[in-house]
Amino acid sequence: MVITPVIIAMIGLTAQPDEEHLGSMKRSWLVLFVAIGWLAGGCISANPLKFDEQVRQWVPMGTPLAEARRTMEHHGFECILVKKDNRFNGDGMDSLDCVKEGGSFHNWSARFFLKDDQVTGYGPAVVE
Repeated sequence: MVITPVIIAMIGLTAQPDEEHLGSMKRSWLVLFVAIGWLAGGCISANPLKFDEQVRQWVPMGTPLAEARRTMEHHGFECILVKKDNRFNGDGMDSLDCVKEGGSFHNWSARFFLKDDQVTGYGPAVVE
């Protein structure tokens, strides 16, 4: 099949994009960069106080362990359960420790104290 200028015109291809297409392309790139930024850091604050507030909103007191873990993992964290009898546990109670690495940007960590597999307190919420 020979592609003629008529066929090219019919399918909307041109050698030079017009102003409308340039504007559309610029918007597409902007959306792409915003999406990449959001995925890289999510909507997690770099401010330690705001991050602490976010953690407490995501996982309120009384939240069951499984739900707390699921919520934090949904926000991109990796979580481990540290039992009170673990020799590396200096808190004397079970805790759920969650960490999210942000590459060259920030790292976040949060600790939830547990009793009867429910969140009963918060450890430090740290932004590095």
